Amino acid sequence: MGTSLHATLGLVLVCCLWGAWAQTKIEVTNGGIWGSWGEEETCPDKSFAIGFSLKVELPQLSGDDTALNGIRLLCSDGRTIQSDVGP
Repeated sequence: MGTSLHATLGLVLVCCLWGAWAQTKIEVTNGGIWGSWGEEETCPDKSFAIGFSLKVELPQLSGDDTALNGIRLLCSDGRTIQSDVGP
């Protein structure tokens, strides 16, 4: 991987309050030479995340501390979506 490679983690926050939908997208740029993020996925239209599970890596001390390696979201319509999953 080239040193110019970068990765972006995007998290879209959607909420419904008194029937009005709002959406905010948070982007975290990092990763660099350590890898890349997968494609952006979202819960289906008019659906939102109501639960999640994470895949994390314990500290490697002298190794590559990747920390968060995957996320699975439970959408309010019962579907689940999952990111690409690292080691």
